[in-house]
Amino acid sequence: AGKQLGWLTQVYGASGTGYLNPGRHHQGTFAARLVHIPTSPHPDFLVFQGGRNDTGYAQDKLRTAMINTVDLARKHFGKVQIVFLGPIPAALPVSGAVLAVESTMADVSKTCDVSFIDPIAQHWMTPNNVTGFAGHVAAHPNDAGYAYIAQRTAEDLRELATAKAK
Repeated sequence: AGKQLGWLTQVYGASGTGYLNPGRHHQGTFAARLVHIPTSPHPDFLVFQGGRNDTGYAQDKLRTAMINTVDLARKHFGKVQIVFLGPIPAALPVSGAVLAVESTMADVSKTCDVSFIDPIAQHWMTPNNVTGFAGHVAAHPNDAGYAYIAQRTAEDLRELATAKAK
């Protein structure tokens, strides 16, 4: 998405991690890894993409972890526009566990004044495209799926950047 926008982009993702889930190789939660991200160059946007890796946790604990992550991000980076990129369904219909995470993210985004890109509400995945984007690793997209997700993310980030500039 950053390349499509022509933005200097740095990615600090770690497979399987989330707001509460440290990943099966214990790479750390978003908050645990956040403090190790350089603050220079100072980012304009900080995007947390996740949710599906946290479906096994209680929503009250997820809510607290999300709020704490936002607070830590603001302390670490100062003035930065924080964006939650919600869970992207791997299958349809979307499971109740994923919908619960989406709902918690929507609530926390309002509470914490964080932008929320909601792929479920925006119907990024439809019965017409979900199987065509399915990768060989269960619940992960193929290359075409990743390209589609990047394109949709870039569109929403462009809108956020335009609104921020006004």
